[in-house]
Amino acid sequence: MLFRRVWKIVRRQIWQLTYPKPYWHMRHYDSRFGMTRDERWVEVQWRGQPVADLVRLHDIPTGSDSIAIIASGPSLLRTPPSAWQGRDIACVNGSILWAREHNLRPRFYVVTDPGFVMNRLDLIELATELADVICLSVRCLFEVLRQRPDMFRDKQLLVFDNVNQPYGRHLYTREELIANPLAEVDRVRDYEGRHIGVCTDLSLGVFAGGTVVLAAAQIAIACGYRDVQFVGLDMKQYGTRRRFYDERKPQPSFIDRNFAHLILPSFEALRRYCDRHGVALCNWSPDSAIPSDLVPPVPRGQALASVAE
Repeated sequence: MLFRRVWKIVRRQIWQLTYPKPYWHMRHYDSRFGMTRDERWVEVQWRGQPVADLVRLHDIPTGSDSIAIIASGPSLLRTPPSAWQGRDIACVNGSILWAREHNLRPRFYVVTDPGFVMNRLDLIELATELADVICLSVRCLFEVLRQRPDMFRDKQLLVFDNVNQPYGRHLYTREELIANPLAEVDRVRDYEGRHIGVCTDLSLGVFAGGTVVLAAAQIAIACGYRDVQFVGLDMKQYGTRRRFYDERKPQPSFIDRNFAHLILPSFEALRRYCDRHGVALCNWSPDSAIPSDLVPPVPRGQALASVAE
């Protein structure tokens, strides 16, 4: 453990001395991993061998113009089936357990947090059995392949960049981003200097925004969905629980730390983008930390089924 920490520090210093600052984010990868692309990613390699066939947005099947993005907040347990019935669904992180419990097949499953990959690889493996398409950030894909290079053989995989950490490219300037009509970029940055915004041009990537739900929303809009419904989007703790499922070893949450300076401004950017492009948003959580003027709630009586029911 001590050796790993020391090596991580030394490796970072080598990167900073060897490469220009706009490429420092590439220090997370090593020579075992490689990707080639044209306007989209076209091949992933691990130790020189292809490990997955990547799909493009138009390859993701859509059965509706409305999608329910299922988050992992505790209110998910009390949300009526009308929140997702008649819509496509997308799951993120641990909400794939909910899909299994309800015998539902998500159109896609999204993960953006490398820490989640390291701690809950079992849930990503479950998603490969349940979801039509697995959607991973490049960094998350790298972390999966470090542990299971064969996981995505014969699976449908969509890989996307984090706009603030583009693989193999320099960090984008704000001017480069706002020139794209499919991007909405805030004037301010977060405390680490990262751009805040929304992007549905996956050749650039998506803004992570401090929560995987935002990445899922950007992918959904890029797929052509015009109505995005959030389910289980609580963004707060209920008693001792942040998630609807029991965790033997609770995963860390950075929502409190990131909410004011990153998550909230990102939802503001999402609201502006959706207003500009005619996309409807709705939140089924009865007590969400996301303000109703950013993501309007459904009527309370409709949104929350009683425990007795």
